[in-house]
Amino acid sequence: MNIILIFQILKERGTDGIPPIFMSHGKVDDLVDFEWGKTTHSVLENLNVNIQFKEYEDIGHELSPPQLKDVKEWIAPKIPLL
Repeated sequence: MNIILIFQILKERGTDGIPPIFMSHGKVDDLVDFEWGKTTHSVLENLNVNIQFKEYEDIGHELSPPQLKDVKEWIAPKIPLL
């Protein structure tokens, strides 16, 4: 699905029912431009999506230990204890 179409649907229908989003992006990503990530975050935030964006200086297109730590800290309060 086209990302512009997704933004349009969110604009028309609202964001009720959209779960919180954790988005991270490495500044040296050579596959997905860092500015695209920042722009995507800004558009979603302006559409009232509950989104947290974290950027990482020396990370490319990969999942790093600092990202895993941050997503763990972000998601832990959202998961009920069993």
